[in-house]
Amino acid sequence: MVDENSRKAMDQTEYSKKYNKLVERYKKAQDELNEIEEKQQDDKVRKDSIDTFIDRLKSQDTILADFDEALWTAIVDKIVIEKNITFHFKDGTKIKQEIL
Repeated sequence: MVDENSRKAMDQTEYSKKYNKLVERYKKAQDELNEIEEKQQDDKVRKDSIDTFIDRLKSQDTILADFDEALWTAIVDKIVIEKNITFHFKDGTKIKQEIL
């Protein structure tokens, strides 16, 4: 549009309207792209975390039958206790448990 405007006479009011619409469309598309790239990065971090967890499980010599503190700290990021208990895992998963 800019090139066309520089080569031939155009109504500048109409040009500005069209140009601004295109700029808005571009900004919207750029925002969507940024969201997608951010989600891809989050998914990659989550996958890496799950892979680490699986590798840790595979490195166990025996089947896990008792509480393993090292495994627990490898997968749990934090626990929030309010009206309910919410487990926040390092892969981004959250599990809410009702307190009885």
